[in-house]
Amino acid sequence: RPTNLHNPKVIKPDGNIDPLPVGVPRSWENFKHIPTDGVFTVTYQCSPENINLKARLQLMEQFGGWTSEVKKTEEVLWWASASDAPVDVMEFLEFLVGQYSDVFKAFDHIDELSGCVSTGPPVLTMREFETGLKAMKFNKWKGPKRQQKIKEVFR
Repeated sequence: RPTNLHNPKVIKPDGNIDPLPVGVPRSWENFKHIPTDGVFTVTYQCSPENINLKARLQLMEQFGGWTSEVKKTEEVLWWASASDAPVDVMEFLEFLVGQYSDVFKAFDHIDELSGCVSTGPPVLTMREFETGLKAMKFNKWKGPKRQQKIKEVFR
């Protein structure tokens, strides 16, 4: 998906940088139209529900020369870069790391503090998340943007 491609750029052979301000050219969907010189870089971000493991394995083998015995997405350890996380998420994580030895314990504690302990799989609503933050005295965000920051971190 083109929406999964972020910060594309081409460093041309002469050293000039084309920041591709409108994204990766649609014409590049045809390999014949992709430049054969220079260096192309892009950050790829995909949500878990959009993972196409079969296509990823094919591209890995075709362009990377690697093979894999993996057959199911459950066999893959997916991860994200902390440097890509929003500042508010990192501030909240810094708070949690100082308070808990494990993020799952933090999640369970927020669930308990919200007063709405889940009976099934652990799930928090945004209201429970907000109530839990107040109860754990997370006061990093103050002022008129507090609700917006809580919402962004929750999502």
